[in-house]
Amino acid sequence: MKPKVANWISITFLCGVLQLALFSSISLAQPQLQVDQSEIDVGELYGGDVRELSIQFMNTGNDTLVLEDIQPSCRCMSVTNPLCSIAPSDTHTVLITFDSQGFRGEVQKYIDIFTNEPDLAFKRLWVKAKVLNNWLLDGAKKTINFGSVEQGSKKKQLISLINTSTDTLLVLKVFSNSENISAQYVPKKVLPDEKFTFLLELEARSLGFFKKNIYVKTNSLRQPLFSIKTFFRVN
Repeated sequence: MKPKVANWISITFLCGVLQLALFSSISLAQPQLQVDQSEIDVGELYGGDVRELSIQFMNTGNDTLVLEDIQPSCRCMSVTNPLCSIAPSDTHTVLITFDSQGFRGEVQKYIDIFTNEPDLAFKRLWVKAKVLNNWLLDGAKKTINFGSVEQGSKKKQLISLINTSTDTLLVLKVFSNSENISAQYVPKKVLPDEKFTFLLELEARSLGFFKKNIYVKTNSLRQPLFSIKTFFRVN
């Protein structure tokens, strides 16, 4: 083989090797999300309490990690400081706020984290909590449903709550965040396991489907405001 041809083949081969090495290094450069916990345990709290927790994200890859979106599965959770770019080996802290209003017992929700990591569409973090309440809605109900009501008409429901705490509770006020609902009640002391009964009246004014809350205010230090979700449709 002539020297010039041999040199040309050697140079071509060397360029190919360098290009392959460069391509391999580029293709292997990618971000990788690591979370400091696989499950977020909010712990025990009383209905109406709001608790804030922090989650730390780390980029264990060798390229910039971009937090593109963080989506909670429930309006009961909000995210602070969610979006950013994280350099390799750097960390970023996100704050998660959980609002326990309207929940009872074991609660399980989740948060989906979307990044630019090529091999992972999203990462799901489970959030669990145990929500305690001073009151239990009688009749194994969790919500108050007025159903469908004709516009301009009125509908009443008698509601009973059971004091499930170990304390005697003084009921101070019953009210709603809906101008369509009023409450008739007598402030009283309610012993443990005793019932407190009041009357709700719905006046159907505006058309549409409504999700509102009924609130029972007491002298309890642990849960001064107990809430019940209520639904109704005005036709």
